[in-house]
Amino acid sequence: MIDKEFLLDDAQMQQFIVDGYITVQADYPPAFHEKTYQQLEAVFEHEGNIGNNILPRIPQIQQVFDHPAVRGALTSLLGEGYIMNPHRHCHL
Repeated sequence: MIDKEFLLDDAQMQQFIVDGYITVQADYPPAFHEKTYQQLEAVFEHEGNIGNNILPRIPQIQQVFDHPAVRGALTSLLGEGYIMNPHRHCHL
């Protein structure tokens, strides 16, 4: 069950409609973001683009998708019961 506090409000929905995107903050500590970024950079540098395997390769990315603010935004836009497509190829 989604906490209604994290659903997008009318202004945020309008912003998404007008701009085609909205920025959502996953307020994890800076060290979490830095470590995840460094792992991503290392994978790309040493292994190249690993196709659809980025989420299993760097599981912290799932924590971002599971953050209440991100889940609230996705629920607002896609409805309850949305699913994540298994296509997880990184596009630069």
